[in-house]
Amino acid sequence: MAARVGELKGIRRILGWNQEEMAQILGISHRALQSYEQGWRPLPCRIQQALALLLYLHYRQRHKKPHPCWRIRECPKTDRRRCVVYRLRAGDVCWMIAGGKCDRDADGKGAKSMAACRKCPVMKVWWPEDFAPAE
Repeated sequence: MAARVGELKGIRRILGWNQEEMAQILGISHRALQSYEQGWRPLPCRIQQALALLLYLHYRQRHKKPHPCWRIRECPKTDRRRCVVYRLRAGDVCWMIAGGKCDRDADGKGAKSMAACRKCPVMKVWWPEDFAPAE
């Protein structure tokens, strides 16, 4: 999930937090947050996931819980039984859980990236349209 300059600031504004609050919630310094917002430093994976979780929780406060990923993606029952996300009944937070059935690249070997998750119809339900990943 290679964040573009301005994206973190946009997320922070959606959440209604100032830089100090956002830095505290993310467990980083104010200066680190500024450098991420300006694009001087790339966002670490843990910060990307934390931002996704914060946006998801913000969505959940205002809307009902989205359908689980296996329903949205219409996964066959045979795939569901092998999927850790399905076994955990965590289909609304599949993007946070490694090892899901769809958590593989095209050859079925490696874990996918947050950028791939952001293109998925599960995450598109609550990820802001103007923050769509660059192609």
